[in-house]
Amino acid sequence: MTVMGRVPSLWAQLRALAASNYVLYLVPSVVQGGAALLLVPVTTYFLAPEDFGVFALVIAITLPVKAFAATGAQWAIGGNYFRVAGVERRTLLFNVLAADLALRSLLILPIYLMGESILRAFVTEYRQVYVDYLHLALAATWAGSLWPTVSFLFTVQGRPRQFALLSLIQIAVNAITTVICLAVLGLKVQSLFIALLATNLISLVFEVLSIRHSVAFSLKVRWLREIFGTGMHATPGGLAEMVNNMADKIVIQRLAGIGVLGLYSHSLLYQAIFRMFTSALGNTLTPQSLQIFSRDLDTAPVERALSAWYGMLAVMGVGVALFADEMVNVLTHGKFAGSAPLVPIWFLLVFSTSHGIPYATFLMAQRRKRALMYTQLVPTLVGIGLMVAGAYYYGMAGAAWAILVTSVVVQATRRWVAQRCGYRGIGERAFVGALAIYLAAWILNGLFHWPFWAEAMIFAVAVPLLIFRFKLVSGLAGILSLEKIGV
Repeated sequence: MTVMGRVPSLWAQLRALAASNYVLYLVPSVVQGGAALLLVPVTTYFLAPEDFGVFALVIAITLPVKAFAATGAQWAIGGNYFRVAGVERRTLLFNVLAADLALRSLLILPIYLMGESILRAFVTEYRQVYVDYLHLALAATWAGSLWPTVSFLFTVQGRPRQFALLSLIQIAVNAITTVICLAVLGLKVQSLFIALLATNLISLVFEVLSIRHSVAFSLKVRWLREIFGTGMHATPGGLAEMVNNMADKIVIQRLAGIGVLGLYSHSLLYQAIFRMFTSALGNTLTPQSLQIFSRDLDTAPVERALSAWYGMLAVMGVGVALFADEMVNVLTHGKFAGSAPLVPIWFLLVFSTSHGIPYATFLMAQRRKRALMYTQLVPTLVGIGLMVAGAYYYGMAGAAWAILVTSVVVQATRRWVAQRCGYRGIGERAFVGALAIYLAAWILNGLFHWPFWAEAMIFAVAVPLLIFRFKLVSGLAGILSLEKIGV
């Protein structure tokens, strides 16, 4: 086939990709990541590192709500959705959502009542206004109770357009509210809390409207027993993860101060952006993978999609390794440059999380709840001690490396358990190759400290080579093949 003959074929592939589930799940992540980056110059202009530290610390205090209110909703839905149908399926979904909302409401109340005492215990530089911030954060937490389950339900049901639309609404509300509060109303850190509350409240309205036909308003003992039984397995891992997510912020604040915590929490913004892309992958793979692993179907479509994803990570990773310092410095007016060294560490977390998606989905489909619980609980508990030690001796970087190591151990143990249950490795060679390329780019840039023009030339040469190496153009078919399975 001539070059001109290939053009229509390539164009057809790109058009098909644009309408695929992957892109519909990816678009909100790209838009959210772009909006977050566009907001960085605004928020860092009006706010100081100390403000970001306060926001991170108050949000951390709300984390027990999510941990103690764990119903194992994703495990309950993932293990039963394709085993029941009709009214029974809708009843399951209503019971899961009702349990989510009831548990969160019960847990928010005591934290609201004891807010001042809790803040005085955790915050070294306590101020009375922090109580108001905590109340706003708790209200936002309640309003966001249903979204984790509803978003997972969208992926299981194969409703990427609804997922994309609601995600874009959340992004728009958050960005507009933040800018108005900071630039027009002249508010400071409370702007971040108000934006979070507005986003979750408006999202809640659309969530209820989106799922009203997917639920049957009936409480059933069978499903409540299943949900709370699953929740008992999910809670220990959730508690350990909660302590881990709280501990880094509390320890850094106590050892280095609220300003350093602000730098650390700002670096978590880039981690969150990276996580958005991984979530898009997980949302795309989950419904098809659950069917494949539940019914013992051919895993080739998932393998092709994963291999293409690892190739994309290699391309993005080279960019992160080369330009992280310059990007953070420019976006934050130089005020948050201390966050830059953590960004490449957080990108390694993307590799770890991506590699673990098929293992977790396999165990979910096989209803291995205990395996999922213990592989989350034990490494996370050990990781908490590692994180405290890392923060004590090496500051922010020590905490970040400890979190990365913990994630790697979680995924490695799940891989080992899944293989013992009959799982066969998927996309392993592509994963190792992409990881090696990223590490090489990061290490070499650290050793030679290339000027920006050299980094730009290296990146310009590396991108087409990586596209060719990982066959990314033909790899689009790996993502498109997932559309042919159906839900």
